[in-house]
Amino acid sequence: AVRPGATEACNTKDDDCDGTADEAGATGCTAFYLDADADTWGVTGQTQCLCALSGNWRATRGGDCDDADALVNPAAAELCGPRDENCDSVVLPDCLFTQRSSGLPTQTLGTIPALSGKRIRVTTLGICGDSDSSSGPNRFTAAGGGQTFSWAAGQSYVSATYTLAPTPVVSGSYRRGFSYLNVDHVTTAGAGMTVQWDYHYDWDSKYCSTQDVLGNSYSDPSSTVRAWVRYRYE
Repeated sequence: AVRPGATEACNTKDDDCDGTADEAGATGCTAFYLDADADTWGVTGQTQCLCALSGNWRATRGGDCDDADALVNPAAAELCGPRDENCDSVVLPDCLFTQRSSGLPTQTLGTIPALSGKRIRVTTLGICGDSDSSSGPNRFTAAGGGQTFSWAAGQSYVSATYTLAPTPVVSGSYRRGFSYLNVDHVTTAGAGMTVQWDYHYDWDSKYCSTQDVLGNSYSDPSSTVRAWVRYRYE
C-alpha cells in the first residue's frame, strides 16, 4: 500500500509518500557501478543501488582500473608498454621494431602498426652492425603521425636528427654490437610509423652479433646493419 512509512520499491510509485519515487536503495534495485568513461566497466567499490541507471552510475560490472580511459578495462587487449590495459596487474615490456638492411638504400624496412585511439611513443633508437668507427655511415628514418626523425652512426658524418656513437666491437674482426640513444617522440592518436633505411656508404664485412638490452640475440650476415626502435602505445 502507498502510505507514509511504507517500503519504497522499484515500481515508479512514491510508495512512502515522501515526494520521490524509486529512490536509491529501494526494494528491487540494481547495483550500478561508477563508469565515467562509458566502457561498460565500472570501478569496484563505487556502486549505488538504483532502480535505473543514472548518469555515470551505469555499469553493472566492476573491475575497471582506469575509469578515465575507455580503452582500459578487463576486456581490453593487453599491449606492450608500461600500461595495464586489461587490469590484470601484469605489465608487458616495451614494444620493439628491428630489421636488418643489406644491399643499397633506399629501402622500406617495415612499419610500427597503428592502433585505434592509441599514440606511439618512441623512447630509444639503436643501430647494430656495420656502422663502427671505421665504417661508412648508415642512416634510418621513421615517419608518421606528425613525426619525422632520423638517426645515423658510422665513421663519417651524415645529416640526421640524431647521431649515435659508432657501433662497438664485440669480439673478433667483424662482430659488432648496438649503439643506443634515448629519445622522446609521440605520434598523433591512431597513426602508425614507417621505418626506412635511406643512406649508406661503404660496407666493411661487419655485422650485428650480440644481445640487445631487451635480451634478444642477433647473428646477422656479413655486411649488414640493423635498425632498432623501442616504443610503446599510450
